[in-house]
Amino acid sequence: MSVRRFAILSLVGAAVVVPILIGASCPPPSTPGLYGLVTTNLNTAITVPPCNPGFVCINFTNSTIVSVKVALYRHNGYDPSNECGTVSLFSCCTNPNSTVACPCPCQGAQTGECKLGRDDLFTGCGTEPVTQNLDTINGATTVTLAPAQSVQKRVRCGDVKTLGAAVALATGDPLTAPADQNGPVYRGEAGGVACGGTVLFHVVDLNNTTNTGNTTSDLVTLAIETQFSQ
Repeated sequence: MSVRRFAILSLVGAAVVVPILIGASCPPPSTPGLYGLVTTNLNTAITVPPCNPGFVCINFTNSTIVSVKVALYRHNGYDPSNECGTVSLFSCCTNPNSTVACPCPCQGAQTGECKLGRDDLFTGCGTEPVTQNLDTINGATTVTLAPAQSVQKRVRCGDVKTLGAAVALATGDPLTAPADQNGPVYRGEAGGVACGGTVLFHVVDLNNTTNTGNTTSDLVTLAIETQFSQ
């Protein structure tokens, strides 16, 4: 593995630890909510510590050489208006004479277990606005992260079922022109984030594959990778 890649892994490992440890002992900060990374031993692996019991922690970490802007999408799993059903059946019609199949309620819609698909998460269900599931981070819909910076949000397990993230260059807009979107990530599902766990949305540069890495922002290709606490 290249020296550059080892260095990035070390930086990310430090980034994840600092904000989560702070958040576990006191309420999340309102300003600025950003944490610089501390360089550690090059052999340090990326670890994602757990969250507080009864909460889910959401961490964004920027491991690229450029500043990026990130956005968080979150749905609580409830769908009382039946906007998020993805299956249509005649058996779900209230009118027995309907000539077309009718949308069925999203499974778990009344208990907070409705899982949104990718399109519904990022664009809204049914007649809901595109920004319906857009969440805030420290009161803002988008947050700018400098190279080697992280930010974290903590929410109660009952307030999240589906999560997603978007990223763009700091000069761009992750809402209208994302460079990448990652999701859905489900709370309490295999391959997702457990209640009491942490999901890391890790912003990386797909072009950073050489020993020296990129030296110009024009060559950066942004992507979001996910990692979870054990």
